Amino acid sequence: MDPVQGHFAAAEEALRANRASEALAQARAVLERQPGNGRAYALVGLAYAAMGEETEAREALRHAESLWPLDARTRYYAYLAYARMREMAEARKQLAYFTQLEPKNAAARAALARLGGPPADLPPLPKQSGGVLWFDAGGRALADSSEVAAEALVEGAEPPPGPNVIVCPECSKRTFRGICFGQCGALLPRE
Repeated sequence: MDPVQGHFAAAEEALRANRASEALAQARAVLERQPGNGRAYALVGLAYAAMGEETEAREALRHAESLWPLDARTRYYAYLAYARMREMAEARKQLAYFTQLEPKNAAARAALARLGGPPADLPPLPKQSGGVLWFDAGGRALADSSEVAAEALVEGAEPPPGPNVIVCPECSKRTFRGICFGQCGALLPRE
């Protein structure tokens, strides 16, 4: 198992067992390896919320949302954290975003319905750029059509071989190390 995924699994298990400080340590271990990991910041926020440190929780959750606004798990952790802090309007907003990102999740849709459905004034999620080939794991574009030659925007485009280019284990196409490949959605190793 990838060390980052191991830290995430350990953090989730610690939260289920009401060991928030252990979950916080695991989430921080992810941030040591990947300082821009929005999902890890959301876990930090959830751990702080579980410890009653609401100011720190809100700060981490805002940062998580700014880093990875299109990551369903980030939105789910934020929902849990805000619900734990009894900030139900914000929890409802995060759950509404989660259901937009994971529309087949019946349990989430039912929970949102129990909360009164999505807020009427819910801002839309940011959109991914249309000509984007590569994304980071939070859905942020790394290269869009203004930065990539027109011939690279065709279906099946691959970057030229180089030191930071690897072969995707899912689809066997070349892509950049440590990002989500836009054509198959695989999360790629950073190292």
